[in-house]
Amino acid sequence: MLMDREIEYVEGEETEKGKSCKSKKDSKYGQPYSVTGSWYIASGYLQDLTHLLQCFEEIQSWRYKDFAMCWQKKKFSLIYRGRQNFKELLEFSEEVALLTKRFLLPPHSLKLRIGALYTIYGLYYKHPFRHFFKIRLIRSEYQELVDLVEKFRTSVDNPDPAYIFRKMEIEGAYHHVATSSEMGLDFYSSNVMWLM
Repeated sequence: MLMDREIEYVEGEETEKGKSCKSKKDSKYGQPYSVTGSWYIASGYLQDLTHLLQCFEEIQSWRYKDFAMCWQKKKFSLIYRGRQNFKELLEFSEEVALLTKRFLLPPHSLKLRIGALYTIYGLYYKHPFRHFFKIRLIRSEYQELVDLVEKFRTSVDNPDPAYIFRKMEIEGAYHHVATSSEMGLDFYSSNVMWLM
């Protein structure tokens, strides 16, 4: 899996579980560009996300305002800072949305799923180019999300999840698709010969 990859950057050389390759494209900050595809663009995000969701679980309240305190405490408002170009920003955005969606599904506790919904909301509305960024949802994910917020539609104590879901739905934040990640010939290795 992508999130299990261990990659470290050492003086122009990247090692990935014993494999090494030279990277001559460095940014002015000394980090390799993600566009080269030689390192995982969202490395560290999963750990940050779990810390954010743990912070939210420790709070007694389920309201969005309390989640926003955790968001600010963990400095998630800076999530899109430091991206070198538009392509890298869009690639990073799609990957973090894909990782965050994993916490929306049923094996996780109800509060964790609500925290993931709040995170998706924050990621979407914090994005600098919101009209280019959409949350990709397959039919089963969308149905799970509808079932999740249905419990909160008539809740007097906490209508926030239903409101957030509906607001994102009205503004076109969701892109209804057949697969969670994009597919096409340009995503395959150049070593594979498709037509002989």
